[in-house]
Amino acid sequence: DSELSRLNRAAGPVPASADLRAVLRHYEHWQPATGFACNALVGSLIAVWADAERTGTPPDAAHLDGLAAELQRPGFTVNDAAGTVARTTPHALNLNSAAKGYIIGRIRDAVSGTVNAGLVNLGGRFLPG
Repeated sequence: DSELSRLNRAAGPVPASADLRAVLRHYEHWQPATGFACNALVGSLIAVWADAERTGTPPDAAHLDGLAAELQRPGFTVNDAAGTVARTTPHALNLNSAAKGYIIGRIRDAVSGTVNAGLVNLGGRFLPG
């Protein structure tokens, strides 16, 4: 029932926190700057490859080419004045890459000047040596 899940289920604009809007603003900058390699719509490609792994059948090249072309357009609009976000494609948003960087920045800001060292684990397992 996360904010992102509600957005991905919605057909129109939904209320969005300042944090979610800020993460999406990062994508607005980085998607075109990276030729859409850093992409909030990457979840659709992840799903195709997960299905290929599950079935043992590689995805069709034409399907991948078509999907890649679809993903090279903005997948959302942010309305800061209204505090809302709307998806502009049927593809779900996946914010993992930018959201993790945003969270690390927020943690850094929160502890700046009060902590000399620390470890933030935002994915995977930490296995001490």
